[in-house]
Amino acid sequence: MCRAAESADCTAAPIDASAGHCANGVTFERRDYMVAALPTPPPQPSAVALGDFDHDGHVDIAVSNRGKDTVSVLFNNGDGTFAAASEYTGPLQGEAVVVADFDGDGHLDVAVANQSGNTVFELLGNGTRTMTLSAGAVPSTGSGSGPTALAVLPGPQPSLLVADQGNGMVSVLPNKSDHTGGFGPRVDIASGGTMPISVAVGYVDSDQNADAVVANQGTGDVGVLLSRSAGFALEGGEPQTGTEPTSLVLEDVNHDGMADLVVASQGTASVRVMLNQGGTFGTPMTFSVGASTDSPQSVATGDFDADGNVDLAFANKGAGQVAVLNGAGDGTFTLVAAPLVGTQPNSVAVADLDGDRRPDIVVANEGSDNVSVLLTRCQ
Repeated sequence: MCRAAESADCTAAPIDASAGHCANGVTFERRDYMVAALPTPPPQPSAVALGDFDHDGHVDIAVSNRGKDTVSVLFNNGDGTFAAASEYTGPLQGEAVVVADFDGDGHLDVAVANQSGNTVFELLGNGTRTMTLSAGAVPSTGSGSGPTALAVLPGPQPSLLVADQGNGMVSVLPNKSDHTGGFGPRVDIASGGTMPISVAVGYVDSDQNADAVVANQGTGDVGVLLSRSAGFALEGGEPQTGTEPTSLVLEDVNHDGMADLVVASQGTASVRVMLNQGGTFGTPMTFSVGASTDSPQSVATGDFDADGNVDLAFANKGAGQVAVLNGAGDGTFTLVAAPLVGTQPNSVAVADLDGDRRPDIVVANEGSDNVSVLLTRCQ
């Protein structure tokens, strides 16, 4: 499975204090890369995901381009710089992208949510710098579903969770486990609210089965989907997120071994943190991610200053910045940096890109048709 803060070749590394604590804080070295060789039509990159597609030990970048209906892959040169983008014809209006080995062949693949076509599109990797469109049937998320977000369910051949903004459902696409990367008939689950816009997978309770949470933008709450023997079950009493939640993650932010809930709120330019209390979430704590017009769209985690605590990074679309919040290790956070990136950053991901054991940041900039890479440096 490919999930932030896990040790895998497609995710950010876990907290690694051996990189050396940046006692005076961190700065970020910015480099921008175009996601398409030709600027017309404008690519409008909507989402970014990370993984080592060519097995060279360096993390590469996958981007869904909603404006050109393509997927771009930028391969790492080995030092945190990237080669020119390779483009693949993709879905109509690709809204979300995730990375995992869906066909179980040992190579990372890419899945993209096709919002206008109500499907999920796959590119299969072969361990080189080329990828191939899946020959299998394109899985449908249902008429009018409008899929906007994806999450990977763990397994030898992972399955997918899809947030369907158009119909208020979460679709489970079970892997066929036949080494084709294909998915079986979907199972739809109520999200507990309206306009689900983000979904994340983690371990909410203590049964060691992967659970899920979904941000419902229309109703300003989070649906908690616990894994049960018969599938996912929606728990009652959805945590409130404030105005217009846009993105969420499950991450242990207070060192108690339980996954806590972190939700970006576009309407209030803030993050709400809800600590796990043994399978339920506590009272929200709210922290600013910038000015009221900054419009945070996406959140990712990493220990940027190597102090052993989880920090947060937000793509602030309205400000053209990434807001970095330093974690104290008790579930509280402080805004410490806001490096500039391209225009209208829409998605953020975190991984060590240059091999220095520090997590770096990648954002997809919808307005400037590029990605910004922020390499983390001690001050």
